[in-house]
Amino acid sequence: MVTTLQALSGAGYPGVPSLYIIDNVLPYIGGEEEKIETETTKILGHFNNSRIELAPMAVSAQCHRVNVADGHMAAVRVKLARKTTLDDVRDSLTSFRSLPQELGLHSAPVAPIVLEAAPSDFIPARKRPPPARRELSVIWDLLLALFGLAFFGFGIVWGVSAQAAPFGGGTTPVFVALPAGLAGVIFFVVAVFRLLQRLGREIEQD
Repeated sequence: MVTTLQALSGAGYPGVPSLYIIDNVLPYIGGEEEKIETETTKILGHFNNSRIELAPMAVSAQCHRVNVADGHMAAVRVKLARKTTLDDVRDSLTSFRSLPQELGLHSAPVAPIVLEAAPSDFIPARKRPPPARRELSVIWDLLLALFGLAFFGFGIVWGVSAQAAPFGGGTTPVFVALPAGLAGVIFFVVAVFRLLQRLGREIEQD
């Protein structure tokens, strides 16, 4: 017997109307209970020639939609064919490996099942990974570097070719060229620094 508490993300798009789920629990998800009851026996069954032999077990499911962004939960009660101990159950779960682990697939976790030291330690929102920091595209970093070179080049060209202001005015070629060249150097250094940071993170991930 399984009772699921399913997050809003499982409803797909457009999902559940907000007025239905805010401060609420939906006690029934159409078609979900039947799907769990049939698909579980298929998944735990065997493929024999051209057909699937269902696992010889009965499954009863109750499915509820809860006001959680993502992360489904399931409370499972299993009746075993023989008497066993809680330690045996823990060992069976932690030692479980399947075909993705045997093949060493890149996206397959080493341990597909992770047990908590105590049931009360598991809080879905606390276990949720932090959102990935959104970074500017590498294209923007390259554009920033180009802007830096452009400003620096403008400063040099202006300083060399521009004429001093008439009548001894305060605006001189150096007065314009120096800030432009300095801004270009800053833009270029920042862009190179960001590109090196990005490259370092990619090397660490590999």
